[in-house]
Amino acid sequence: MMRPLPFCLLLTSCNAYDLYIIDRVSQGTWPANLDVLLVMDRSQSMSDESADLGAALVRWSDDMQMQYQALETDNLSDAVDNAVHRAKDSGPFTDVQFGVLTADVVQTAGALQGTPALISRQSPTFAEDLQRSVLCEVSCLEDLPSTPGLSCDELIAGPLTSESMDCLCGPDVWRANCGDDDEEVFENVLLAMCRSVADPPEVCFESYSLFETRQVGSNSGLIREDSVFIPVVFTDEGDASRRVGQESAVPKTYFDAFQSFDFQVIWVVVGPTLDNENVPVCPGRATGWGTLRYQWMVDQTGGLSLPIHDGACGPADFDTTLERLSDLISGNRGALSLSRPADVDTLLVTVDGEVVPQAHDELVDGFNFPRLGPGWTYRANPPTVILRGEYAPLSGQEIEARYLPL
Repeated sequence: MMRPLPFCLLLTSCNAYDLYIIDRVSQGTWPANLDVLLVMDRSQSMSDESADLGAALVRWSDDMQMQYQALETDNLSDAVDNAVHRAKDSGPFTDVQFGVLTADVVQTAGALQGTPALISRQSPTFAEDLQRSVLCEVSCLEDLPSTPGLSCDELIAGPLTSESMDCLCGPDVWRANCGDDDEEVFENVLLAMCRSVADPPEVCFESYSLFETRQVGSNSGLIREDSVFIPVVFTDEGDASRRVGQESAVPKTYFDAFQSFDFQVIWVVVGPTLDNENVPVCPGRATGWGTLRYQWMVDQTGGLSLPIHDGACGPADFDTTLERLSDLISGNRGALSLSRPADVDTLLVTVDGEVVPQAHDELVDGFNFPRLGPGWTYRANPPTVILRGEYAPLSGQEIEARYLPL
């Protein structure tokens, strides 16, 4: 007996949307351009952390420059090897650039700091340019130890000293960088984005904003076409940006503002940690609600959250912190951008073939802050699957999402 045909085949054609879409990405791949914005808290309470971070940044940027130089093609054999490497791992070949910003919006209003304003990893002076912009322009450094007789020709590889900073920046140039304690990180990053585009969205001109028409294009080149934009925040305080009500822990207003730009944004925050009662673990000016804002933004964008302090409330191990940033720059991330908006009820997510469960709220606390369990979550705009907790992929693993589009 002949089986009846599906109804759609009796029509002119079947609806293409009856077909499942499969999107996948391997850890270690990125688009052609990666734009990283380092955002520094330069309050006096950050002095010790800034000194340790600065020493680690010197080692890290020197290593980044040497790694890139090692990838230069000298002959046909190298070209073949690099082509194979590129096919497996696009991270080393992605065009990465860095900008530098402070957390204090009143003093800088989103303007990039340092010269040059944009620093390419491909530049032969990449390491020195990045060190000068971060350490000489936007780091609060006080009471550094002294190394009398230090020659400026010596490699600066250990702790920062007054003499090593004079060699890098010029005598005493670096001493006047400490700023205010009122940190409006989300607002200042938004203003930096407004300055970067030729046609800023309406959110840039709202009454809260310090953005002015004359500033259009003043950060030109900060965010390029076919790029992922990664703000990386170093702070020992929470966010106090003006467009979110005081003590509000969910900065959706800023998430929506960032979404009004036509590019992907992934947040990295090296900041304070909270205990189970949402109280800052280490003493200082950090607030629970301000710190939760960072956690929420990182969760929404599949980013990275790392501690600014160690277990004894001293500076964290920033060599390890910057290694984690290198992993992200190399393409190891916990999110998959989907090619179409998904019917969430049909989503099947796997990591290296293993099915990942959907994450659900485990608790909504006194700040009305949802705490998600491990697994995947879906963000509609832009359509993205984000993996959390024990299901976050490791280096080299493949994320796959199978779904019916809306």
